[in-house]
Amino acid sequence: MVDTVITALTSVEFGAGFRLGFIAAVLGTIGVVLWRRNPRQAGHVVGVLFAAAVTISMETAMPVPAQLLLGLGLLGLTALIPRTALQSRASRMLAAVPGAWLIVGSLGTVYSTWISWLLLAVIVVGGTFTAHTDQKLSAPILGPLLLAVTAIGVFLAVPDTEEILVVVGAIVPLAVLGWPLGISKLGSSGSYMAVGILVWASAWGGVGRPAAIVGAVSCLGVFLLIPVSPHRDVLFSWDSYGALLVGLHLGLVAVASRLSGQQSDPRLAVVYAAAALGGGYIITQLATTRPHREHRDSGEALGHL
Repeated sequence: MVDTVITALTSVEFGAGFRLGFIAAVLGTIGVVLWRRNPRQAGHVVGVLFAAAVTISMETAMPVPAQLLLGLGLLGLTALIPRTALQSRASRMLAAVPGAWLIVGSLGTVYSTWISWLLLAVIVVGGTFTAHTDQKLSAPILGPLLLAVTAIGVFLAVPDTEEILVVVGAIVPLAVLGWPLGISKLGSSGSYMAVGILVWASAWGGVGRPAAIVGAVSCLGVFLLIPVSPHRDVLFSWDSYGALLVGLHLGLVAVASRLSGQQSDPRLAVVYAAAALGGGYIITQLATTRPHREHRDSGEALGHL
């Protein structure tokens, strides 16, 4: 395992991603500091910078498909559509379909039909859920850190690591803008684009082993749980739950990458991934019950004053 880590850290792919990621992190920090007149927008740039760093890094080693770039652009535009035009989560998912379709199409026809549909669904649903989760993880800003853990999980899940090493290299320096610096989230547009990049890299890395792709996309972990967790608005805005979220995400990513992703039968991989996410959902439900009750009781007590 140590040899694997050393090999990864010294690889050309990781180095290329890290250099561009570091430059993007510096530019992002400068932008947030200078753009004080609109800090709400300036503090939502990690995801966009991440996608840009990955695509530019890959372009130095191999041609990046135009379909991928166009798909990422459409995903980024999805989040910019006014909320009045997209009131529901389902509407945002529908708006993300064209971009996701292009990204999956850029992979060619080397995958089974069900894999292609899985990838499409993960980009659409995962992008929407990641954007929601990133919005909730504001105290502390954990979205970029959790995304870095996800990328590392994908690296551990897939047999071919050239593309995902670039992704890991790019997100590592950018993650610190979220935690511990606390100056920028992934952002809505960046969340969609980041998930699109991760799914694309997962697909290329898992060619020939469908179970690896299942495990890789399951590494989204907590990003998939918060939007469907009960009392989410009470739980995930509290500083005291940072350790719980990071620990839970690490556990989910470990199961997805080292258990689900290593199976030879993709059906068994789906079972393990579903069981892990189901267990994670139960944990979040148990964790939210007490603070939600306390929040409700305190509100009722204030109402009687």
